[in-house]
Amino acid sequence: MGNQVLIKTSFFTDFYLNDLLCCQMIYRHCKKAETMDSNNKKPKHSIVWRDQPESHDYPAASSYLCLLLPPSQVEKLLSQLQVETITQFKAKDIFRAAQLPLLDEHNFHVVRDLSKIEQSKALSPLLLVRDLGKRHLIIADGYHRLCAVYLHDEDALIPCQIISLTVQDLANV
Repeated sequence: MGNQVLIKTSFFTDFYLNDLLCCQMIYRHCKKAETMDSNNKKPKHSIVWRDQPESHDYPAASSYLCLLLPPSQVEKLLSQLQVETITQFKAKDIFRAAQLPLLDEHNFHVVRDLSKIEQSKALSPLLLVRDLGKRHLIIADGYHRLCAVYLHDEDALIPCQIISLTVQDLANV
């Protein structure tokens, strides 16, 4: 009987130690996975962001927005964007709101931005317009940066300047 108790104690001790070792391995794997990309091939680099958009981002946004809106409306939107404070949204949420396809690593501009991430070079914040009439997000500038960041880490927070375009704004044009 005493021998039986010794065996049970040994079994539970072994079970506890195995369980503890397993938990430690899982913890180490999870900590390592936090710094790995989705393919678990290389460490993730933290994304470096500029404090403000670069000066050429606004003309690029204007060029794109002029395809969608009258130039007088675009001028108003750009004036608002330039003074808007920076806010942050997750990459995956911006994609959902914009309803755009994800460009992959075969796109030259996406590759360039992925390279900037890997080299810890600062990326420019996105310029966004909420189209409240269509309940749609317009990426006025930064679509390729968004794709690169999403491929790197879909949960990454992306700094943005975002303004709203209302139905009344369009009616006044």
